[in-house]
Amino acid sequence: MVRRNLPLFIRLLRMKNLRILVLLFVCATTPAWSQNPVFKTEIEAEEVATGTPFTVTFTLEGAEGKRFSPPSFGQLKPAGGVSESRGFSIINGKTSVKQSWTYTLEARQPGDYTIGSALVTANGRQISTNPVRVKVTERKSFRSPGTPSATGGDVFIAGELSTPAAFPGQQVIWRLTLYTRVAIEGADLISLPSFDGLFSRERKRFDQRVNYQTIKGTKYAVKVLHEEALFPQSSGEVVIGEAQVRVGLQNENSFFGVKPVTLTSEPARLRVNPLPEPAPEGFSGGVGAFSWEVSTDTAAITTDGAITLSVVLKGNGDARRFGKPKLYAGPAFEVFEPSIQEEETFESLDEVIFTRKMEYVLLPKAAGDHEFIPQLVYFNPDSNRYCSLTSSPVRVAVSQGQNARQVDMTDSRTEEPEGKSDSFPAAEWLLAVLLAVSSAIILILLYRRKRKKEQGIPVTPVQISHGERTPSTSEIASAASYGELLGALQSFLRARLNIPVARLNREDVYRQLTSRGLSAERVSELITAWDDCEMAVYAGAAPDKFARDRETILSVLSDI
Repeated sequence: MVRRNLPLFIRLLRMKNLRILVLLFVCATTPAWSQNPVFKTEIEAEEVATGTPFTVTFTLEGAEGKRFSPPSFGQLKPAGGVSESRGFSIINGKTSVKQSWTYTLEARQPGDYTIGSALVTANGRQISTNPVRVKVTERKSFRSPGTPSATGGDVFIAGELSTPAAFPGQQVIWRLTLYTRVAIEGADLISLPSFDGLFSRERKRFDQRVNYQTIKGTKYAVKVLHEEALFPQSSGEVVIGEAQVRVGLQNENSFFGVKPVTLTSEPARLRVNPLPEPAPEGFSGGVGAFSWEVSTDTAAITTDGAITLSVVLKGNGDARRFGKPKLYAGPAFEVFEPSIQEEETFESLDEVIFTRKMEYVLLPKAAGDHEFIPQLVYFNPDSNRYCSLTSSPVRVAVSQGQNARQVDMTDSRTEEPEGKSDSFPAAEWLLAVLLAVSSAIILILLYRRKRKKEQGIPVTPVQISHGERTPSTSEIASAASYGELLGALQSFLRARLNIPVARLNREDVYRQLTSRGLSAERVSELITAWDDCEMAVYAGAAPDKFARDRETILSVLSDI
């Protein structure tokens, strides 16, 4: 009896396990399908040029949509129909479903347009997207460099610039354009100019449609073959050389019906004007159009903590010329050199854009409610003047921490930007004393050497006795002079940078000086002279380096 019912029992057990697995699968997938769906609008670019197609996509996530209804696009004319896609995936046990509808739009007139809300039914209810705005600008005109043979020819190419004049660091677009009034078969690019004196970046995304243009009564079909984003490096005139393209012209007399012809463009000239002088204090080096977003990780900390201020910079200038912006947060904060977190370069429809994310670390000096306004200075070639970007005020509430800091808030020397009045009246006096002491020591050394020569005493830099090195008189004097120089240097840095003796080290001095705008190369020269002083005092050094180190220290300290 048991043996006869055993197969039936196994089948029932398997069916029960199957039902359990189905039940578990339904329970696992039900939350994902029943989650709140997300319906959003994604636009390819927030700013486009007239006549340039762009895409807008309506995406539904977390549900399956029915009865989709697109918005009214108004003057943004759809080019073709809608492209619909569906997707389903299970990742780490989580089920997701995605559905999208994509349209290609085009605007013929510049202006600000609004794409309305799309509708779709999901999970038995109707949901909509938020309206989005798109700005349509006039397409940038390009100047033909002038080709006398072009007006009478059937086909020619021309290298054209977006502007005949620019500034160092400004972006200029160079286009290689084909003009023809006869049928051609193919256009192969043979060679491009070298772009000497320019930093160039090839553009992959540009309008390759065929347009029509009338030149001196003759109508030509016009097509862009190649584009380069150029950034002048210095002022003066830049000549962009020839480019060559091979095309196939229809020829009835040829056996194959196509005659290969090589076309050559004429050189284009770009006038690069120098930036206006004088540049304002805090000029970042950026030339072009820029925008930024500033945010902090917290609005309330203690004096023991730190604030991270994030800056996302976006612009169309030469990213290599754009230095790290100097941030002045007032006397209430100590600002450290920013670190670059992300940097990206991408193409819009008309130009190359770079974005850079930087983070500043700020240490509060005292408790209280503090406020400062970050500022960025750049040059705008459209208005031909220096401009400033300012963010909304940054407000931070600082409470007293466990470790109290004794900081004089009335002394603004610690983070005072360039151009402010110097609150340390003894700086020039200290430099004068340093110069006088070092000059007196040099005179004493020269006098001693002269006396030794008169007395017939040989002057040797090093004397050997019993296999050990004995410092000469000149080296002992050099160590003494280096000691005076080292003491004066450290006294000046302690007073000028407001650094206590316990924190007077190379790292803190390097950070303080670079934050004040001194270049890394200049600070490194000072640190090297500092090392020479210590080597001379504690280990002995060649006396002929003293004059060079003294001049280096005086030169760098005069720039602080």
